[in-house]
Amino acid sequence: MLTVLLFIPVAMGAPELIILYALFISIFAFFDVGLKLSGKALNAIFPLVIIFFEGLIISLFYKNSMYDFAKDLFFFLKPILFIFLGYYLVTRIKDKDFIFKLIINLALLFALWHILTILTYVWDNPFNINKIRFFGGKANYIELMALILLLIRNRQILTGITIKRVRLVKMIILISCILYFSRTMIIGFILLYFSYIGYFKISKKGVSYIFSFITLVGMLYLVLSFIDIDRDSTGIIGFLYKIKIAPSEIFTTDIDLDTHSFLWDHWRGYEAAKAFEQLGDTPYNVGFVFGKGFGALVDLGFLAPLSETGEQFIPTLHNGYAYIIFKTGFFGLFFFLLFLIYVYFQAYSKSGVLRVRAISNLIGGIALFYAFTALIIGGIYNHGDIITVLLGAMFALKHFFVFKLYKST
Repeated sequence: MLTVLLFIPVAMGAPELIILYALFISIFAFFDVGLKLSGKALNAIFPLVIIFFEGLIISLFYKNSMYDFAKDLFFFLKPILFIFLGYYLVTRIKDKDFIFKLIINLALLFALWHILTILTYVWDNPFNINKIRFFGGKANYIELMALILLLIRNRQILTGITIKRVRLVKMIILISCILYFSRTMIIGFILLYFSYIGYFKISKKGVSYIFSFITLVGMLYLVLSFIDIDRDSTGIIGFLYKIKIAPSEIFTTDIDLDTHSFLWDHWRGYEAAKAFEQLGDTPYNVGFVFGKGFGALVDLGFLAPLSETGEQFIPTLHNGYAYIIFKTGFFGLFFFLLFLIYVYFQAYSKSGVLRVRAISNLIGGIALFYAFTALIIGGIYNHGDIITVLLGAMFALKHFFVFKLYKST
């Protein structure tokens, strides 16, 4: 069940199928009388449950279509289900290291398929990063997580497993990750890896590393700002252009619709601005407080070529923070931030067991990962997200090893 749950979102990318499968597995969990969630897992899920029910209640005050309502209902339920199922399935698997074996084996499978796909494309076509990403995929976070597990020096402390031909496996997954040419995967790797080794904790040492990271990123963008990069470049130069415009892509909202190239380069900022504009149209601006509920659609103001027939009204946004505010207001955003903060502070575990501390650091890194990805791909509300399953699994492992230590003493 766990294997299929992690495989479907990456291999098939059908959000409705993913949610139906998750609901199917949940039937087993609800009839399992021996199941008990740890207090830490419950505390992590609780803010997401509040967001879910608040969006559900607010929906009663708006005349949104049942179809769009049902979609949002499932999408806001998904991270709750995934954390719960990740926790449940790991508690019912005797070999607790299975989750790490599964991540690495799935990543190797996906990486080999991805590299083969890319090689097949470039054999008959000129090198074009946009086309490569179109045919090969834009990201794979199972591969990202596996790469981190393979690169950390004290891997066996965390995973408890040894891997044959580890250098070859590591190289295959690394090559595949590079071939995604994904800005999100690059930043995600930095956040997860350095969080795991404790560099992003709020301490004197941590603050110095955080400051160094911000300084390096700032210098990169300062250098890129002085370089004239052709937007239409198809190779590495085109990828650098994508990196250069990343901040403005999110935050620029003053856009001329007649300048299509500028619009598409700043699409995330545009759709978020339209969402906030519509919240301001609610009576007494109450939309900013509680949102417009499940099923609410963002009016783009024109027929955008997002499909063959074009779309003017869209149900989701790339910016997860704007998406949460549009559906559940700043009330919902408060609880989402509460979720991120609680999960992040798991990294401050003072357990004397190295494995518990390692798992706690990884959990804290996932919070930073979501804080970042919420800006550009929806974070936990991204339709294809599967890191929430791994988050639930890590909470289960943490509880298991703490309880095991307690019993031994």
